[in-house]
Amino acid sequence: MDSAELKMIGCLRVGRTLDNKGFGLFVTANIPANTVISCEEATMYASRELRSPDIQVRINTFCDLYSASSQADRCRLNDHACNLEHFTASKEYYENFENWYVNYLTRQGTYDPDIPREEKVLKLIKSWSTFWTNCASSNDGETGLWSTFARANHSCRPNTLWRYVGKSPYIAQIVTMQDLPAGTEVTVSYSDLKNADLEKRRRTLQGWGFLCKCERCAEDELAQLNKPDPHRRPKTA
Repeated sequence: MDSAELKMIGCLRVGRTLDNKGFGLFVTANIPANTVISCEEATMYASRELRSPDIQVRINTFCDLYSASSQADRCRLNDHACNLEHFTASKEYYENFENWYVNYLTRQGTYDPDIPREEKVLKLIKSWSTFWTNCASSNDGETGLWSTFARANHSCRPNTLWRYVGKSPYIAQIVTMQDLPAGTEVTVSYSDLKNADLEKRRRTLQGWGFLCKCERCAEDELAQLNKPDPHRRPKTA
């Protein structure tokens, strides 16, 4: 931590936003700029195999991680929002998830072919989609879910930055970039979009399943609407 930084942990709450984004992260006290407001270990942290070109390897990696996690950490994951489009698309891999689940039950000595598996398999797929909706990648190709960080909504003009510290599995920190009065929503940028135009930002953010309506995007939309059309003929008297 930089010597000029402050640290105020425990001054965050999860609450509903006022602009239909669902839940968000808010500060509960007046926080000065350059203050660490969150410092957390990953709820779940996956190796590079989670991004293997082989879908069965990816699914096995996630399901192994999920089954080895504590009940509390599984609940933390499943308490997050799930991109329903991702969930629907992931049902295409039902057999891959079922293969893992049958092998898991066999290893546990509890496999019974007469017991229905569909509900359990669909829950696995839902957890998989929830993970991908809320996870973040590290620079070395690993992937994790940091539950507090995942509660922060995106803005193309964020009031905080986030970073990793230590070694894998990394600790994620959120640091204020400006003074935040109590009650302010914490926003982060999900990707490095500082110099990207509106079109590029929206293409990048498609993977998170939402259309950004932040202050910066609204300003850029208005500027586009007011931009003169070079092909339009001027009106004549």
